[in-house]
Amino acid sequence: MNNSPKKILFIDHGMEFGIDHYKYYPMGGSEASLLMLAKGVADYGNSAVILTNIKHKQETNNLVIDNLNLLPQYLEIADLAVINRYIDQNLINIIKQFNIPIYYYSHDAYDQNIISSWLNSKDRNNNYLNHITKFFTVSDWQKNTFFKYFNINSQKNKNKFITLGNSLDSSLYFGYQKRDLNKLVFASIPYKGLEFLNNIINDVVQETKNTDLRLHVFSDMALYGREDNNSQERQNYDNIYRELDQNPNIVLRDLLSMKDLAFEFASSNLYIHPNIYHETFSMVMIQAQAAGCLPVTTNYGAVKEVIENQDNIINEPNIHAHSTYTKYIKHISFLLHPDNTKKINKQRINCQNFVKQFDYLNISKKFLDN
Repeated sequence: MNNSPKKILFIDHGMEFGIDHYKYYPMGGSEASLLMLAKGVADYGNSAVILTNIKHKQETNNLVIDNLNLLPQYLEIADLAVINRYIDQNLINIIKQFNIPIYYYSHDAYDQNIISSWLNSKDRNNNYLNHITKFFTVSDWQKNTFFKYFNINSQKNKNKFITLGNSLDSSLYFGYQKRDLNKLVFASIPYKGLEFLNNIINDVVQETKNTDLRLHVFSDMALYGREDNNSQERQNYDNIYRELDQNPNIVLRDLLSMKDLAFEFASSNLYIHPNIYHETFSMVMIQAQAAGCLPVTTNYGAVKEVIENQDNIINEPNIHAHSTYTKYIKHISFLLHPDNTKKINKQRINCQNFVKQFDYLNISKKFLDN
């Protein structure tokens, strides 16, 4: 992309969000990262428009957020279109009428239907990759699994793929809070390990003999607009929530904005992430590290690309396995030992420096440079 200012149109079919939504409301990582990418593109002097399910237009400086129904009129003046996650043939056909490049920004793993339903297609007309100029992934792990599982072998198609990453607003993470060394955090959607939390805190308390430990849990499918308590997804986890609520070492919390969650991370010791779901990036682990809260997880997906201290990754993916789970408990307990406080504080500084590469201005520059 040359250095002259561009009119860049971002298209998102997900949840409604406004210009500073992530600062004041809970927000999914892929939507937040797209928003910050657009903000960065605008900060570099380009014109950025995000079309989403917003009801009323918002604008500031070079950034506009407007309703998806206005797609054709914005395409008339756009230099390129960037589709975020949700894609179909109808959308491709509409954009192609305006003869502009189509970029795609993917946050999903190879086994998710949102991506596999079309990258698996052997039909040239149904495989949208043929119509995409650049395909941005959020990790090398994600990119390489696409190559492997969707048999992307031609150099021409491989060259379309660029690892961009997700981004965060570094301005949310500054100064130092009084850190509670007995405070642990889990902040993710339920299917990323919620069912392990009760056993984890019980076993860590037993291992450390520290009954003052508290695991703060910020988790609900409402983050993705699924607020119906009668929904099947919520019912599947109701028993787990009840169990967690009865545990004196667990504190169930409401979902928070990224700004408020930044404070929670800054006042916490460790981020507990017993993941059983392919992480293509993990925005929340970047947020935790930006606030000096150390993630402890298993080696599942792209976590090695986003965690500064590799020792805090149990080098096995399956936490269902007894040996893996045992190592996980032992390592959390090791990090919590008072003798390791000085070592852990050095890790906090290192991880805060490490995640600066993911500031939205750096990610936006990388996007523009490609």
